[in-house]
Amino acid sequence: MKNFFTLALCFLTLSLTAQESIIKSAWVESPVVDEFGDIIEGESIITSSSQGKFSNSATSDSDLTVNMQIVDGSIYAVFYEYNSAPQAHLPENAFINVKAKVESGEIVKVQQFLYNHIMCDTEGELTSLVLNQSSPLKVIVDLSTIDKYSYTTYQFEIDPSGLSQLLK
Repeated sequence: MKNFFTLALCFLTLSLTAQESIIKSAWVESPVVDEFGDIIEGESIITSSSQGKFSNSATSDSDLTVNMQIVDGSIYAVFYEYNSAPQAHLPENAFINVKAKVESGEIVKVQQFLYNHIMCDTEGELTSLVLNQSSPLKVIVDLSTIDKYSYTTYQFEIDPSGLSQLLK
């Protein structure tokens, strides 16, 4: 009977440890499905979602959702103002310097490419910053730096927890 309780305790400990590691990851690996909804064997995507705030000429500190996906080892982000579809309209085919505040307090600018209303980390600079953090990276995307008629600013964090393990 003692062995049964020891075995049950070990199983419970392993189960809780597995659940903790799942909970601690801000990133999720999911299977890729085709247009018919069937899983494509051997293909997966790594995604994360973050909440933040945005401001423009019509609103201030409104809710923002940022959905991120890893493409070829780099972060691609889509912004949803007011936490709902459709995705935000970003300037097309433009480079933008995004501000990021790292753990040390240093503010770093990283170049991103805006294409098809998606912010693309084409050079992997933002992804590298995230992977070198142990706490969330604070990010500011200020569209007025590339479009004098835009007053939109996005503020959000990218949580690095679990990302490096999924990229291995």
